[in-house]
Amino acid sequence: MKSIFIRTVSENTWVFPTDTVGVPCHTATLHAARGGNVLFYILTDETVADGSPFALSVTGGNGVSVRPYQLRPVSVKKNSAPRGKMGCTEDYESVRDFVTAKAPFRVFDITEDVDATLSSGRLALAVRLTVATDAPVGAQAIALGFRVGEMTFTADVSLTVHKAVIPPVADSELIVCNWIYPHHIATCHGVELYSEDYYRLFREYLAHLLDMRSNHFSMMGPRNHPVGGVPLRGGDGRITDFDFTEYEKMLRIADEMGFTALYGPYIAHWETWTDTTLRLLWDPETDVTSAEAYRQIAIYCRRLREMIERNGWQKKYVQPLVDEPQVNTEIPYRVLAAIWRRFMPEYPVHDPIETTDVGGGPDIWCVKQASYEKHIDSYRAYQAMGEKMTFYTCGYPAGDHMNRVLDLPLTVGRLSFWMCHRYGFYGFLHWGYHVAANREETLFVGPAGNQNIVYPTRDGVAETVRSHAQRAGAEDWELFRLLYQRAPEEAAALIERGCRSFTDYERDGVAVDAIRCELLTRLDALL
Repeated sequence: MKSIFIRTVSENTWVFPTDTVGVPCHTATLHAARGGNVLFYILTDETVADGSPFALSVTGGNGVSVRPYQLRPVSVKKNSAPRGKMGCTEDYESVRDFVTAKAPFRVFDITEDVDATLSSGRLALAVRLTVATDAPVGAQAIALGFRVGEMTFTADVSLTVHKAVIPPVADSELIVCNWIYPHHIATCHGVELYSEDYYRLFREYLAHLLDMRSNHFSMMGPRNHPVGGVPLRGGDGRITDFDFTEYEKMLRIADEMGFTALYGPYIAHWETWTDTTLRLLWDPETDVTSAEAYRQIAIYCRRLREMIERNGWQKKYVQPLVDEPQVNTEIPYRVLAAIWRRFMPEYPVHDPIETTDVGGGPDIWCVKQASYEKHIDSYRAYQAMGEKMTFYTCGYPAGDHMNRVLDLPLTVGRLSFWMCHRYGFYGFLHWGYHVAANREETLFVGPAGNQNIVYPTRDGVAETVRSHAQRAGAEDWELFRLLYQRAPEEAAALIERGCRSFTDYERDGVAVDAIRCELLTRLDALL
């Protein structure tokens, strides 16, 4: 047997295949809330062959389960563009002050489930500890023993379980939404859409969404094949009805699995950013302000209402109307919102918004992080009037804006949820949950990783260090909520140390760990 050296690494810190172990460290000092999770990474200087046997032994741990993953690298071919630009750049000098490495480079992102064998490559692991809600409060010593082929090593975990309890996702008041693309699941995995194999994979993706505390369920489709009611046409070619059969089936699955809100499909969109017109997604020639659109939407809503009431979703249903209405489409957006409320007044509208002057349109505004800070006085005025806001991140305007991409500090995926408290947001949305063709290529232009935080595997879906960071951030939101209820000034001060704005935040993962430890310790004294 060969004993090897390891180094344990904070879950908020990227690990690169080019890193060396350096000074060995076999002990991970961790803090966790009950009902919550905490991870750490293990780096070795060893390589393993494909199919190398793997075994883990766990000694100790009262009310704590341990789950290992193998860390797998992905390629970053270009860096994120400078602030205010779209896409990527090969000009490293223009972005070196905020990116983590010069592209091209490789970084450990995938956390691949470990069965009995490992994949080939540099031996690096992630270890996830999940703490039961009734676990005893206090210090625990957990010894982990690893065997990889003929190699062995150990890792000691010094875990402090704190008083605070993270509520189950079904009881959370935080809105977390990551879009699902049914057509993309089918394409990525080479299965027929809506087949038995498709629905097996569909459930795998949904189970992961819930595991990372994404509790609002929303599906998207390509422009030429929108997800939702399939339009049915009469002999004259006019739309006479809509078929929601497959959409209803998918919503039922999401409902049964425990999502707290179910979203309808988008109704309309613009073609180019400068358009002044919105057109129906299922009938792209029809302007939403026309009498024909009104007729079609009336039929659509009738069938939609029947579906909602048939399944008892009256308190769960939410409707997005348009993805990113902006300054040129403010008026048609308000017209569409008025039509929606004519037929479905009790179901709230939740849309990503790219402008400030759409008051009365959305019931829940979802504002891009950069847009909010650019027009912060206007948005805060709406919030002061009682408007409910969430926020989203995406590949524009790039730069150092918080976005869970592969060349920004890993802390941004977690601290985004701290910003919800700082700005009074009710939640978070991201479009790019699983839109990746494979581990090396992407389908959409944008900073590396903007389009996905999971990867397709042969049999399902692989998590990433970034999807774990989203879960961690959502759990942190619950902890800060407890502190805000008891000591709001202290909560605000801790968040201030972690993040001041969407471009001014703590890059050091160990520093974020320390702030979170203070949060948990302070709650121990108050609960």
